[in-house]
Amino acid sequence: MDNIHQLKVGIGTSTSLEPEKAGKEVIIRMLSSLHQKPKFVLLFSTIHYEKEKNGMKKLVSSAYNTLSKDIPLIGGTVSGFITNQDLFIRGAVAIGIYYPKLEVTTGYGNRVKQNPKKAGRKCAEMIKNSLSNKYSTKLLINYISGAIIPKIPLLKNVNYIKSKIAGKIFSRLGLKIIELLGMGVGKEDDVIEEMAKILPEFYFFGGTTIDNFKYLGNYQFLNNKVYTNSVVGLGLSTNLKIYLVEKITGYKTKKTCKIDSTIYNNRVITKIENMPAEKYYFENFLGVNKELFQFKKLESFYYKASIYFPIGFEENPEYISGTAGVLGKNILLGYKSKGRKMYILSVTGKSVINSINFILEKIVTKNLPFLLFSACGITTLLLGNESYRLLEIFKQKLGNTFFLIPFFTNENYKLPYTQPVTRVYSYNLLSFKGRKI
Repeated sequence: MDNIHQLKVGIGTSTSLEPEKAGKEVIIRMLSSLHQKPKFVLLFSTIHYEKEKNGMKKLVSSAYNTLSKDIPLIGGTVSGFITNQDLFIRGAVAIGIYYPKLEVTTGYGNRVKQNPKKAGRKCAEMIKNSLSNKYSTKLLINYISGAIIPKIPLLKNVNYIKSKIAGKIFSRLGLKIIELLGMGVGKEDDVIEEMAKILPEFYFFGGTTIDNFKYLGNYQFLNNKVYTNSVVGLGLSTNLKIYLVEKITGYKTKKTCKIDSTIYNNRVITKIENMPAEKYYFENFLGVNKELFQFKKLESFYYKASIYFPIGFEENPEYISGTAGVLGKNILLGYKSKGRKMYILSVTGKSVINSINFILEKIVTKNLPFLLFSACGITTLLLGNESYRLLEIFKQKLGNTFFLIPFFTNENYKLPYTQPVTRVYSYNLLSFKGRKI
């Protein structure tokens, strides 16, 4: 067996409100717990640092300048995170990993909203062209820009358009215009699917960057650079075995329907069961008043009720989307439909806890050196103040094992030579373990 004990992990956190101080603190604290020069670093922060002019840039530059310049760093903004120490709703965190037989390279692609496939292709090709074949196990860690609500003065809340005429125009023309401005839905699924074509032998593990669920902007980090509307990736090659486990935090219900027609690359549903999509969706499928789906004070891309009723597809049961908007007679999805037979999932605080217990029960005997998660931040909205129960569960069952749980708005993963999965409402876990040579 490979000496997995040579793998070292360090985690550092900071709740400083000063971006430069926070960036420096997380790296110093990470290095002090690692006691080794890391092969790579993942850096995450909440959106609060953007309140200071060039705050995100200051944070990332400070963190990167505290490292040796040959250590690659990627990451992005998250809605919060959990470590062995605590649950954080604001601050920054860095995790560094060392293992002698580990090669690392990076890549990126920009203009995700305008051309997601091109962005994914650029990032994947950069990694493929610079990573050697010395080791057989290959992994792509990736972070992608998420949805951004467009600011259009006349329409204001463009995720809820009552007018049937305005909704039709916006569905067919407006969505294409706002994507040219770098806003709108995330299109992470297109990015990941394109990357998988170029990196079929890779494991994938990643998430979608987000703010504090206002969906007004998000950032991606690569070394000392800060991007928006981009994808950043870290390619790894090692002789260790990848350990990846995932779980959807919801239960399939008996509420089903048939999608008849879609537009905008299957992201807008126009007809359901031969009825206008908006009418059937609310009156027959959900059975609730659509007015309940508006946020009047909170600027959220998701509606209150859709948090509890994500949708799945019979043809692709691993894939989950959510409702992102009502555009006249049409329904805008957060992520494109992956089939015609649609059903509702029920997600509750109890289902979140059950999913986490499922994952932890699978790994309790694995003796893994660390645990890195890609988790859905919407689950913390479901739990509210009960989110601290997550920290209690992890600390109780994992003991002294280092773990980091960043909260994203969308999660993705892939096993070698399989189709990638992008979805919401899931918990995904990554680690390494030894293998026979």
